[in-house]
Amino acid sequence: MTEGTYQGLKKTFVEPEIISPGVQFMVRRFLILPFKTHHDCNEPVGYLISHPEIGTLLFAIDTCYLENTFADLTNIMIECNYSEDKLEENVREGLVHPIVRKHITKSHMSLQTCIQALQANNLTKVNNIILMHLSKDNGDPDMFKREVELATGKNVVIADKGVEIDINKIPFLE
Repeated sequence: MTEGTYQGLKKTFVEPEIISPGVQFMVRRFLILPFKTHHDCNEPVGYLISHPEIGTLLFAIDTCYLENTFADLTNIMIECNYSEDKLEENVREGLVHPIVRKHITKSHMSLQTCIQALQANNLTKVNNIILMHLSKDNGDPDMFKREVELATGKNVVIADKGVEIDINKIPFLE
């Protein structure tokens, strides 16, 4: 965990390995590069994970946007939490309090921002885009999948319990 995350904990039962944004580290054959993300917690990070068999995987969750672009991605796991239109509708109808709306927009990625983040990267080698952390009340998984597929031309999967996804570097590698 990052130093900021460690300091934000009330208690810890183990001594953590402290990581820092921009400083790579290895876990077995995985080369991991943490990078800054934007969430309402202490020092949040996403991860760029490289491995000889999977290539380079982008993992970005609990962030409202990505300030970086990434090279040679083969798979992407990214937050796609809410639709701006659906969230505003829920606020108007009194289903979402304006304070909660502010938290959502300052901590989580909208469909529109997710698409912009994806399009800012070279997706040529990407096999899968996995959409994570979808709001059940402020979004529509089928619409999110359809919109991201249309915007990227890539295979899009909604992360859900029990879903298995092949994330090899080369599609259909056995």
